[in-house]
Amino acid sequence: MTTVYKCDKCKRDIDEKIPAEINGELFDLCEDCVYVTRLYLRTRPNSWESKKIREEHQRIERENA
Repeated sequence: MTTVYKCDKCKRDIDEKIPAEINGELFDLCEDCVYVTRLYLRTRPNSWESKKIREEHQRIERENA
């Protein structure tokens, strides 16, 4: 018997859950939701993840100046 999981976002039954951290919260997502979420975070310049990356780049630029 296989274990069936539910995606935290779309609530669809899935065979394998993929852990993902979004804005500091942990979720178990299906492949489709993981793809969409990563795309969403990448395309939103004001997202938490993008802001963190931008701050890191600015810090490195200041150190190298």
